[in-house]
Amino acid sequence: MELTSRTRRVVSDTGDRVFSVSLIFPAALLALFLAVSPIFLLGDAPGSAIVSRDDLTEAQVDTLSSLDLARAPADVRAGKATVNLVEPLGSGALLLAGTWEGELNLDGTPIESAGGRDVFLAVLLPSGSWQEIHHAGSSGDDSASVMSTVEDYVVLLGVLNGDAEFGEYDVEHSGGWAITAYEAHLKLGEGWVGTWEIDRELLPEDEPSLWCGF
Repeated sequence: MELTSRTRRVVSDTGDRVFSVSLIFPAALLALFLAVSPIFLLGDAPGSAIVSRDDLTEAQVDTLSSLDLARAPADVRAGKATVNLVEPLGSGALLLAGTWEGELNLDGTPIESAGGRDVFLAVLLPSGSWQEIHHAGSSGDDSASVMSTVEDYVVLLGVLNGDAEFGEYDVEHSGGWAITAYEAHLKLGEGWVGTWEIDRELLPEDEPSLWCGF
């Protein structure tokens, strides 16, 4: 059947309306989700669990909120500490990995960075107190990009911009403007148990995301 010009116009108008609704409806759902969702992840880093405010105790939320952590890239540029990776542990505890520059004070004992942004790894108990805090870094800006756990052992991957110390273990910087990719192992309750340089291709291409689930 041949469509008349009026029929074609009606079909076209209807199609335009359907197309418009198909765009508006998902946008409305996204706006609603952002308004009510407790998840505030700015990106999903590989090797890190998705943890939202619903997974935290009120004491953990209070502790994290009191630290004035970075919630946007501008906060990082302003020098605020970041939490980039989160992994739930048993009994409601959380394993956190991030970076800071200058002074970091989680449990009342200040830690000074070696120069630029250093890496920290800490366990936050359901009571809101810190069970253990570990740190490492170089004179440049370092990062934590991937984290995984196997029983009491933690594997952390990231980049360094200088010769770095992980407790008694060292990683030598490649030199020049090139970054050095690293893999570090830590045993909870003890500390760093080893670290070495790895191929940069083993790390994700994207910059470490910011975790803001508190």
